[in-house]
Amino acid sequence: MKKFIQKTIIALSVGMIFSTAQLVKAQDTITIEVDEKTKILIFAKDQEAFERLKSLDLNNIIEEVVDERTGNEKAETITYQYEMNNNGIVRTEVVKTSHNDVLKDIEDENEEAFKDDEETRSDFAHMSNKISKKGVYWMTRFDFGLNNYLENGSFPETNNQPYALVPFQSQHVSVASMLKIRVARVGKSAAFLQTGIDLTWYNFHFRKSNYITQTDNGVVFRDYYAENNKGLKGNKLTTLYIGAPIMLKWQFYNQGQYRRTFNIGIGGYVGYLVHSYSKINADGAKQKDYSNFFLNNFRYGLEAQIGYGDLSFFAKYDLNPLFNQGRAPELNVFSFGIRL
Repeated sequence: MKKFIQKTIIALSVGMIFSTAQLVKAQDTITIEVDEKTKILIFAKDQEAFERLKSLDLNNIIEEVVDERTGNEKAETITYQYEMNNNGIVRTEVVKTSHNDVLKDIEDENEEAFKDDEETRSDFAHMSNKISKKGVYWMTRFDFGLNNYLENGSFPETNNQPYALVPFQSQHVSVASMLKIRVARVGKSAAFLQTGIDLTWYNFHFRKSNYITQTDNGVVFRDYYAENNKGLKGNKLTTLYIGAPIMLKWQFYNQGQYRRTFNIGIGGYVGYLVHSYSKINADGAKQKDYSNFFLNNFRYGLEAQIGYGDLSFFAKYDLNPLFNQGRAPELNVFSFGIRL
């Protein structure tokens, strides 16, 4: 139990250290300073190997080093040496010393050249961002997809309801700032807990010439063509929520360069309505109505994702209805799409 607590504390501490990790190009060598007594040197035998370093995900290497140092904090300075070759990245040597003069000389010798090389700085800033993806770090997440809703388990268009949607015109967009915490690691895979804050936009585009209005007693869906003998070019309801998602995600890595491969996650979310309006477009004349439309102020539901590398597919389902009970049809929203 004591060892587990020590490893957890070090993992969280190293996560913060990595956010300011120093990377130095010394000819064909990358130096990562984990802390004042722990360093990682990665050698590339040729230019081709050095180029592959730019796309290397160093998560597992750093985790391996941190695990080895756990419970051995009073040891002398240790340098872990790795080499990138045709077979991937392998450890070649572990050097224990009482000082770091050699590494310091390498850094001083290459400092000016590193400052002048903007392209190299950009490449290694990107790599530094990958290194920060450790125990605890912040990430930005984007969702792009489509919306629809269910009424008693079926689509409204099945029963030709006036609030039926045009699926491919009803978009879902979300942007989130997420805190990612590693909670477990097994071999070349790891479990992460993700939570944060997001903004989510729903666009509900109604079919034909139907549009939404609000009365004193509830929501009414009307037919613009029946009332004006002409159709609409656009008719939608837009809502904006601020929310808090939470997800348990399992991430796998390949055996060679420790790059992210398959991932799967499941979780939930809550949200609060901050803005809503309807818009119709009749012959180029656009009209907006900023009513509340008896929308539920809160929303909550379940979500899941599955993906590979940087691209995932998500699905969300609201457990509570879109509108207040008794004021409109009981519609539960679902969304799906891609996640970056």
